[in-house]
Amino acid sequence: MKEPGNIQFRLLTEEEVLEGYENQLDIFKRYGTQCTPDDYALACGVRAENYMGNIHNRQLKSDLSIGLKTGLANYWIDEMVYNYLTNKSYCIGIDGNEHMEYVDIRDIGMRPVVTYSTIKDLCSDEFIGKDGITRVTFSKKLSRAVDWKMQKKLYYAIDSGNFHVEKEYILRNLIQKGNDAYDNFLEHIQIGSYQGDTYALVRVNIFSDEPVKLSNGICYENNAHVWLKEEPCMLLVDKKRDLAVFEHIIAGGLPYQFKNDFLEETLPKLLHMDTSKEKENKEVHFEFAMNPDQIVSLCRDGNITLRNIYGERVKIHMESPKQKIKK
Repeated sequence: MKEPGNIQFRLLTEEEVLEGYENQLDIFKRYGTQCTPDDYALACGVRAENYMGNIHNRQLKSDLSIGLKTGLANYWIDEMVYNYLTNKSYCIGIDGNEHMEYVDIRDIGMRPVVTYSTIKDLCSDEFIGKDGITRVTFSKKLSRAVDWKMQKKLYYAIDSGNFHVEKEYILRNLIQKGNDAYDNFLEHIQIGSYQGDTYALVRVNIFSDEPVKLSNGICYENNAHVWLKEEPCMLLVDKKRDLAVFEHIIAGGLPYQFKNDFLEETLPKLLHMDTSKEKENKEVHFEFAMNPDQIVSLCRDGNITLRNIYGERVKIHMESPKQKIKK
C-alpha cells in the first residue's frame, strides 16, 4: 500500500461543484450536487432531512428509496477564507445549492475529494453507471448499521469470544458542554471480525434531543451505541480532471474549522491508511464515554459481559432495548 503521505484528501471547491463555473466537474453535471450520508456520518452528528423538492440524479433517487433511507444532508465545501464578520462559510445544501452556515455547527458533513492517480492502484471494480459516471471501490470504512438480528449476534459474539479484534484506533471527537462550547474526548474504536466480515461498536454523538434514524430503521438517542459494518467506499471518478469524489457523505460531527484535522488525521484512520503505531490490544474491550451504569445495549434479553471505561468487567442483564424501532 502507498504511504499515506502520498495521498492527500481535501474538500471540494464551489467551482468544482456548482453549475455556471467553467471548472465544474463532469461528475456533478451528471450526478447533481445533492448527497446522502452514510450511517457513520449520521452517528457522528450529521443531520439528514427528507427533501420534497426535485432530486436530479436517478441513482440518488434509488439510494433514497431502496438503500439509504436516511434523507439528504449538507456538506462543507472548501473556502480559503470564511466570513469573519458573520462567522459563516459555505456548504452545499439538501436542495443542491450553495448556502452559508455558521462554522461552529456540527451537523454538516464531509465529502472529500482526492487526486485519482494517487489511489488508482488501490481501487477496484471499475464500472460506468447508467448516469455515465465512472465508479470504483476504494478501501473500506465503517459505513452501514447492521439490522437488529445481526446486532444481537455481535453482542453475543463478544461474550462468547467469537469477536476477534483486528485493529484499534483512537479518534479525536467533540462532545457538547453548552450551546456554543465543546470538550474534546478520545474515542477508541475496535474493528473486529465475525463470520468473515468486519464490524465496530460506535457511540452515537449527536446534538439533538431527537433520536437519529439510521438505514436499518432503528432510532438511536445520543450516547447510544450501534454496530456498524465496514464496506468499500464508492468513488465517482473524473478521469479528465484526475479527481475522485466520495459518492456519499462519509463523516461529520466536526465544525468547519476542524476540517484539516479530519482530512489529515481522522480520515486516514477510518480508511486504514494510517501507519502510525498505536497500542495493540488483542483483548476485546469497549470503552464507553459515559457512566458504566448508562451503557446502552440492543439485546432483548440475556446476560452479556462487557468492560466499562475503567477496564472492569461489567455483567449486564438486558430485558428490552433502549432504542425504539420505528416501522
